[in-house]
Amino acid sequence: RDDLLLACISIAKKAEALKYDEVVYGPTSYSNLLWKIEKDQIRKIVAEIPESLDTRQHLDFACGTGRITSLFEGTSWKSSGIDISPAMLERARSVNSFADFYALDIINGEERNLREHRGRYDLITSFRFILNAEPKLRLSAFRALHSFLKPTGRLVFNNHGNLSGAKWLGLPRDIARRKNDGRPEAGYFLSHSKVLSLLKESGFVVEQQIGSGLLTSHGIGLLGFDRAFAWESSLKDSRLSRFGVNQIYVARKV
Repeated sequence: RDDLLLACISIAKKAEALKYDEVVYGPTSYSNLLWKIEKDQIRKIVAEIPESLDTRQHLDFACGTGRITSLFEGTSWKSSGIDISPAMLERARSVNSFADFYALDIINGEERNLREHRGRYDLITSFRFILNAEPKLRLSAFRALHSFLKPTGRLVFNNHGNLSGAKWLGLPRDIARRKNDGRPEAGYFLSHSKVLSLLKESGFVVEQQIGSGLLTSHGIGLLGFDRAFAWESSLKDSRLSRFGVNQIYVARKV
């Protein structure tokens, strides 16, 4: 009976990982619209990192199904991913055979498992983590990532719930809903000032910030995916991009 229960749980987790790729990031989803812009922004950031005589090491923290690591295929980078979900890691391995993936809890993990990652990476990426994580876990995670970076390394991460622009429209409703059901302050919004505070406490300073996502998900319904994407693309390099819901930060060690 226990074996059957575990098998059912495993199947459900695998289905969840597949849904993440095929539904959350489906062809006409808002997440996919932002991803089409975001991946070009990431490539540009990575291209500006100086070459090295040694193989440059990249780590994607909370890698999920391997979207970010996929950007490093065919490059001079040695890419790795860390996640705590076996189902997500299985999915990531199936589409990123060139990368290494680790099932590791960097907050509560054993010292012997964390040691091999200390001071190892030239670049660490972390996307869709900071917003979704419990506030008390954000600082612990970022301090661990600080220890994983080389002294000259860079941390690149995003806040896909930037509290500016269109995000304000749904804020009152979300606050009321969370107050009623007791949900934590995670998963919907995070202000720029809180991001900066987190970086300061974990030993980082921002070098660069770029944004996108001035439309909400309702924009696709009103304009259609192609028009919404064209509109977003035309504004991603403008001053208005700072008001976008998705902000990418490039940080270095203090």
